[in-house]
Amino acid sequence: MELVLVILLLGLGITLFFVGSLISALTAIGNKQHIFGIATILFLPLSLIYCALNWKTASYSGKLVYSGFAVCLAGYLCFALFYGGL
Repeated sequence: MELVLVILLLGLGITLFFVGSLISALTAIGNKQHIFGIATILFLPLSLIYCALNWKTASYSGKLVYSGFAVCLAGYLCFALFYGGL
């Protein structure tokens, strides 16, 4: 049962983070920050930095990115709690 919880948390978190990162990349490209947009597509964790620096224009994608990161972190913590870490 614990493994199902971990898989659901990680799946939901990764999905939210991925979709939010793609939206933040498109937001960056739309706001004429082409280098940040392309770099975010190539390396998704840059969306955490982009959303923090440009919260006024990237708040929607930031909410998805940060909530996805938090859910992934919760899934990892559940995995570490139930299975002794990685």
